Amino acid sequence: RNHGTRLARARLVAYLDADDTWEATFLARLVPLLENDRAPVLASCAYVAEPRGVSMIPTWRRRGVPEGVFHVTAEWPARRVISTLAFIHPGTTVVRRDAVLAAGGFYDRDRRLYGEDAFLFLKLLLSAPVAVVMETHGHYYEDASALATRRSPRQVEPLFEAAGEIEGAIDPALRGLFRDVLALRAGKTACVMTYWGRVSEARRVMRPFNQPRRLRHPWVVLGHLATSPL
Repeated sequence: RNHGTRLARARLVAYLDADDTWEATFLARLVPLLENDRAPVLASCAYVAEPRGVSMIPTWRRRGVPEGVFHVTAEWPARRVISTLAFIHPGTTVVRRDAVLAAGGFYDRDRRLYGEDAFLFLKLLLSAPVAVVMETHGHYYEDASALATRRSPRQVEPLFEAAGEIEGAIDPALRGLFRDVLALRAGKTACVMTYWGRVSEARRVMRPFNQPRRLRHPWVVLGHLATSPL
């Protein structure tokens, strides 16, 4: 993706992975949002989860993902940030090429195969306005994804090990919110890793998140319980 973005000559780029397809309406719906408004750095729409044929729109609405063009503020709950980040799927997103390059692209500092897209999109989400279209214009085939069907624990996300890179790139007013987002994701990650017997790694993920402010999040409490002797 990064190599293709560097070679691209257009102002806008979109990524179509082997487990994604676009509807004929995809580019026609999203591209004008970025051509007619200079504010958002990306435009993203919903998808149908295949082969189940399930529209994800009810899920995103239930989780409070906003619609239209918006900018994350410090008043946002961390859960809404996480849900919005999950909505921004690489296969149903059009992004400004210059914004991707300025943000350093998808995480590629090592051979990690998981979370490289969330690393980039969270950096963009906390740095500039984005456009969300609560309409389905693409399909994600879960049965065609080697990562989605793997029956083993995922790798630790680069969000944790390179958190300082994101923190240094966003508005200082959003750094507290960013740490809350990390804490929630750490709690869930620790629970999954402990399930797979990787307790020492799970403890390392949870170690930075023992402040009282973080412990108000249920996932953080669960993460600490999962990695405790109890």
